[in-house]
Amino acid sequence: MQKGGIVVANLLEEFLDKRPVDREMVEAHKKQLLDQVRAYPLQRLPEASDLT
Repeated sequence: MQKGGIVVANLLEEFLDKRPVDREMVEAHKKQLLDQVRAYPLQRLPEASDLT
């Protein structure tokens, strides 16, 4: 198996043809992850303030 750009691109295209990506699902998951990343500092705030 060659790691050249064309061969890998063809494999990716074949993979995506067989397993299409649900963009709505990807965007929803991205939003959920970003929300969690933004909330993390707030979750750690009591620890940082020695409130626990």
